[in-house]
Amino acid sequence: MRYFDDVAVGDQLGPRTTGPVTTSHIVRFSTSVETFYPLHHDADWVRERGMPGILIAGPFKHALLVSLVTEWSGPEAFVREADCSHRGIDYPGSTFTATGVVTRVWEAEGLGHVECEIDLTNDKGERTCHGRVVTVLPRRGHGHVLKIFEPDPELYEWAFADDTVPAQR
Repeated sequence: MRYFDDVAVGDQLGPRTTGPVTTSHIVRFSTSVETFYPLHHDADWVRERGMPGILIAGPFKHALLVSLVTEWSGPEAFVREADCSHRGIDYPGSTFTATGVVTRVWEAEGLGHVECEIDLTNDKGERTCHGRVVTVLPRRGHGHVLKIFEPDPELYEWAFADDTVPAQR
């Protein structure tokens, strides 16, 4: 369990290593997030276009970065924002190392916010993905963070209402 009260600018995240990433990993992930572009699953298609093999999808690399932060933050935290930019191409067989650093901490709305800059480096030493994540951590003695984000039940009232449509006049 990590508490907001124990975090400071400059704290390090990681390293977290993943890989080698296989074609099966890429295809399974791409299917799960409905990324059906042939670039991520059709080896013949990409070779016809001059590439050596399928490419690792950007959302896969984004997920590796966010998982670094979620593991570091702990089960009581909540990822509020996450973004990244892809700065290089990676292929099956790559191994990645995710690292990060806390760049900002602040309290807002009674919650402890932590901003992290995160990087994904491949086994060639190339930084191929860079991002930023804001996570909300629990504060000592203030309860579970996710309880604060529970939606008002009236927001979803429509989902449980009778869905029959009256006849048009």
